Amino acid sequence: MTGCDIDPNLSSGGWYCGNAADGVSEVAQKEANAFGLYDMHGNVWEWVWDWYGDYSAAPADNPTGPAIGSFKVMRSGSWLYGAQRCRSASRRLVSAGSKSSDLGFRIVRNDTVSTKSPQDAALSGNHSPLTSQASRRAGGQP
Repeated sequence: MTGCDIDPNLSSGGWYCGNAADGVSEVAQKEANAFGLYDMHGNVWEWVWDWYGDYSAAPADNPTGPAIGSFKVMRSGSWLYGAQRCRSASRRLVSAGSKSSDLGFRIVRNDTVSTKSPQDAALSGNHSPLTSQASRRAGGQP
């Protein structure tokens, strides 16, 4: 599969150049993933908390990159890219002051203070309704 070909595996759950009109789509118009989250693949690149850097060679859960840096990380592709770029593991660097029509962020709030890892908290349902209805806004900055 190349370019903007239709990808039946992504079309039901994400927006990419093969199925998006000419811009960002409204949140939650596609199927949610197994965690109940919408738009985790495509629509807009998601600006994440991490600084960009090389990953360690050692296996790690939720690697965060360096403690400081010059570039932030964006993940999951956008409506401007083909399906092969619209996946959670897809990451690129972005200048900390960048703005773009296909760059957004996800607002997530945890109602309780927990000693659980984020993965354990998500699996046990220890999150607010905002987590499963999180929104992405294009052109924004965290």
